[in-house]
Amino acid sequence: MAGRAPRVLFSDTEIAFLLNYADYCLRHSVDYKATISAELRARANTTRKTQVALKKLSDTLKKYVRKSADAKQYIQTGTGYLTMGRIPTPVLAIMNRQRTEWGFDVLRRAAVPDVQDTIVTGSSIAAPTQRVEVSTMTMEVSRGVTNRNSGEKPRRG
Repeated sequence: MAGRAPRVLFSDTEIAFLLNYADYCLRHSVDYKATISAELRARANTTRKTQVALKKLSDTLKKYVRKSADAKQYIQTGTGYLTMGRIPTPVLAIMNRQRTEWGFDVLRRAAVPDVQDTIVTGSSIAAPTQRVEVSTMTMEVSRGVTNRNSGEKPRRG
């Protein structure tokens, strides 16, 4: 694939830091874009240019939140912007270790995950348009099983 930039791999620690650092910046009035490169170097022991880090943040949000996720909006909002049920368990665990070190509350998945029903149509997936409330209900389904004693099929009523 000529002309395409090589894919830059980030560790789970780096991804966790990119996501958590927005909360850190909001709490301490720090400019995310101006400091992310130096902070990654100091805290995650890695060297990343600012534009590479911001691109990875954007790609991560599109993967873990929604295709239309906006890194600028995330930086202004912090982890409240995330859909916790979509964050991989190893990344969430690292995020929570980092947050504990910073004295922040840990992030939790909801008892009932953030439900965003996805409609599958053919080979494409339509993005959800709204959040829905989920409740548990019991349903009885007749499968047309023959009654062993009488040889009759159950009646639908």
